[in-house]
Amino acid sequence: MHTRHMPYRGLIVLAALSLAAPASALTFMKQAFECPIGGERFEQTTPSSGTSFGSEFDARPFGPISSPWRLPQCPGNGMIIYDPDLDAASVRKLTPFVLGKQYQQWRTTETPYFLVAQMMQFLDAPVANQAWVMLQASWEASPAQYPRYAGRALALYEQTCPDAAPGPGLWQFCQMIRGELERRLGRMDAARVRFQRLGPQLRAQPLDEADEQQMRLDVVAEQLRLIEAGNRSPARLPDKDR
Repeated sequence: MHTRHMPYRGLIVLAALSLAAPASALTFMKQAFECPIGGERFEQTTPSSGTSFGSEFDARPFGPISSPWRLPQCPGNGMIIYDPDLDAASVRKLTPFVLGKQYQQWRTTETPYFLVAQMMQFLDAPVANQAWVMLQASWEASPAQYPRYAGRALALYEQTCPDAAPGPGLWQFCQMIRGELERRLGRMDAARVRFQRLGPQLRAQPLDEADEQQMRLDVVAEQLRLIEAGNRSPARLPDKDR
């Protein structure tokens, strides 16, 4: 079980925080914000802490937690404040983009994390960061949006961890995300090949933590079972206590 306390400090920082707490709950608090573009001041209720009991195969935490973490949005121009420490040059560059017709149309039809991904792409942020944000956008996507969001996340992860450069740690995690997105998108042959290849790679390049290594091997086995069943639904490891 992981409990998160997340005062707003920026999207990438929020994704990394994990602090112990005595209670398992999702809590909220009203906070004051100032929009980086235009200086609009507003208050918004945002999550202040939450608890994850684990994650689904696409890394989405489950439990009493906001997943993805809810971010403040300027009421006037619709900018998502994903990083309050954006430098002045980035804010100037983003201003015509956020105020432009395309972004203003997106804010009526797309999810908050999709908007963040578009801003990050416009600013030429690292592809790995764009991929993580687009993956989180897929967590909040409607059924109609999901294939498009997951497809974009998959394309970004394909750039982040190409097949030709196998390695431990983050490369393995990235490959497992690629396989999960392929399965969820119905690309069963590609997903099957990926997980069949990952099993021996995981054994050949073990992680420092034996429990994490075994968990990933268990995920590979479960993924292959789901693939053979043609299952495209969200999934996580079965609860061994049941």
